[in-house]
Amino acid sequence: MTSELKVDKISPASGTAFTLGDSGDTYTVPSGATLSIAGTINASSGTATGFDGTHVLLNTTTISDQANVTFDSSLITSTYKKYVVEFISCKLASDTYMSLFGSTDNGSNYGTSAAYQTTGAIFTSDSSSNSLYTRNNNGADDLTLIGNAVSVDNGYLFNLTVEIYDPTKSGSVEKGILFRGFYNPPSGDMAGVYGAGTFRSGGGGAGSSAVNNIKFQAGTGNLASGTVKLYGVQ
Repeated sequence: MTSELKVDKISPASGTAFTLGDSGDTYTVPSGATLSIAGTINASSGTATGFDGTHVLLNTTTISDQANVTFDSSLITSTYKKYVVEFISCKLASDTYMSLFGSTDNGSNYGTSAAYQTTGAIFTSDSSSNSLYTRNNNGADDLTLIGNAVSVDNGYLFNLTVEIYDPTKSGSVEKGILFRGFYNPPSGDMAGVYGAGTFRSGGGGAGSSAVNNIKFQAGTGNLASGTVKLYGVQ
């Protein structure tokens, strides 16, 4: 058996692709060595860690006039302590709001009727200085992310980032959510939103149970278009 192979170049015997090793193998670049890559790293069918420090892309959804965007238990697992959801250049089908819902049974049921705690603020560009809309609810039926108090105009794009902390943790622990975004109300002016929330007991809420399915849904009508990316954070 050869313990060390010294060559200047490895090329496929035919075609333009070759396989390095077998499933389960580990290849190590030792300390002090440099792996120089001038092309593209494609980890779409695997897991790439450490490249940006933390974020691993788990799913990309292209919205096409659909009722909701859902991430099920194949994606929401105990592998990650934090998940980040990015809504990029999205539109709603109606002038309305959009909310997050959590499920403890992989989507068979979602928490409703006082299942969430939420607090947040909306700033609009046409408001007077130091003026804002605030929303605080200790027993909300949904966790509204954008459009609460000031609706989202379906003629404009919205962008939103949602951070979900340790959703699959069970027991006495806060499964917190942070969100921030911007959109246009029906007035056409700009609105910015910042807020936080938790999954609580009651009304089918998660409470101390693990959340393994997350759904994003508009108050009325469908999600019209845009891109949604789910990242796991190491």
